[in-house]
Amino acid sequence: MKSNSNFFMKVKSKYLLSLFFLFAITWSSVKFFVFNVGHNDRTDQERLFKKQIDDGKINLNELFYFGECLLKEAGKKIVQIRKMSDFKVNHKEKDNSVVTKADFESHTILTQTLRHKFPSLNINSEENDLDNSKFDLKFYMSKCDNYKPKSNDLIKTSLEINVWIDPLDATQEYSENLVEYVTVMFCIAQIGIPKAGIIHNPFLNRTVSSFFESPKNTVVKPKNRNKIIVSRSHADKVKEIIGDKIKNAEIIPAGGSGFKTLNLLDNKADLYLHSSKIYKWDLCAPNAILNNLGGKLTQRNGKPIDYSNAEEKTKSVDGIIASMHFYDYFYEIFKI
Repeated sequence: MKSNSNFFMKVKSKYLLSLFFLFAITWSSVKFFVFNVGHNDRTDQERLFKKQIDDGKINLNELFYFGECLLKEAGKKIVQIRKMSDFKVNHKEKDNSVVTKADFESHTILTQTLRHKFPSLNINSEENDLDNSKFDLKFYMSKCDNYKPKSNDLIKTSLEINVWIDPLDATQEYSENLVEYVTVMFCIAQIGIPKAGIIHNPFLNRTVSSFFESPKNTVVKPKNRNKIIVSRSHADKVKEIIGDKIKNAEIIPAGGSGFKTLNLLDNKADLYLHSSKIYKWDLCAPNAILNNLGGKLTQRNGKPIDYSNAEEKTKSVDGIIASMHFYDYFYEIFKI
């Protein structure tokens, strides 16, 4: 009888021990599940909160860095295409102006990668989107998406920001193999005011840029102010406007607004005068750089150019006056 009692006690102990282990395992599983669900909920809430902060906000330092990197990559493509044995020139239907494969390739590199990186960004480019299924987005993201944010970076809402791009400035000269005139340009405008600009010459591998700087007044002005740079295609008309208003005027015909602006910065020209229709993508980066470095670029009536509106009727202005050192002097002579 005693042996039977011991047997049942052992069975009961084993049974209770099994129940205890089962309970412990079940309780641990429940706690693990509840913790993870709660953790995931918190993680999702944190992501949602971060998304709410990030939506509509753009790090302008990162955008500028990203834009400059893309300009250089687009520049490489422009150089590559110009060296191809089957290089050819086409004409746009709307105005019969020259266009090449490089214009569209550069446009795609810049706009598609920017849109992927900054979905809420408003981008204005000279060219239109074309179907380009061979475009390697991952390649350009891997090349340029490596900016390390800093605590003092400039963060603005995307509603304030417009980006203006000229994927290939001086296409006519590019088609003629006058490649020294060719530039690629990128500009950030805030509330219509050009604040940051980049001009990149891919054939000379030269980049000039300025980001939200205050004008400097320490630059030594050249003694003469008679060198006037004008468009090759409008040189005769501008010569008529200049007439005898500037004594011993030296007229410099050139291609591309980017190239002309670089000549102002290098003191190779004193005035950039354009007398006819010109588009904002030709002007935004030059405007930003000149403004930031102490120069000035306006319409010929003296009004600043508003880069906030990209509607068809406001994409261009009728002539400009631009100078690094002598804007006021030239404006009084050539204003309309």
